[in-house]
Amino acid sequence: MVYHGHIENGTIILDNAPQLPDGAKVELRLIAPRAKEPSKKEPPWFKFIGAIKDMPPDASQRIDEVLYGHTSDHHFEQDGFQIRVM
Repeated sequence: MVYHGHIENGTIILDNAPQLPDGAKVELRLIAPRAKEPSKKEPPWFKFIGAIKDMPPDASQRIDEVLYGHTSDHHFEQDGFQIRVM
């Protein structure tokens, strides 16, 4: 049988105290307190979010133009035709 209880001033107090005979052997098992809430540790790169303030809102879509001043599109002419490589 399992009985639940708590410690009060160094004495074990059983909840809903059963009538146990004198000399009854008992086993005491401590139950670890439950964690309040799992830690919500952020990834280390979170500290960089929003660090650069002067980027255009679509910078991630135009990264070559934003970083290097040109687009990733390449234009050239060959045999009178304009060719655009994206």
